[in-house]
Amino acid sequence: MRRNKSKGPEVRYIEWTDSCTILGWQPPEEKGVSHITSIGLFVSENSEEVILSASRSEHGRVLDQVAIPRSAIRTMRKVKL
Repeated sequence: MRRNKSKGPEVRYIEWTDSCTILGWQPPEEKGVSHITSIGLFVSENSEEVILSASRSEHGRVLDQVAIPRSAIRTMRKVKL
């Protein structure tokens, strides 16, 4: 995991679009897309995805990761703590 200058973990704010399942009988105009806001500890990124985590141990192990497809990201920025 990369670290910022303050020696703490890098935190990112990401707004992204996710697919959604709507169960049961619904009007046809009901939307199936969700607009999501995630804030988390930066784990890694590549050309396809950005991975955030909710928690990190002193040994660098991470918990509750979410992989967000780059194609779904609307806004992303680093958060200063």
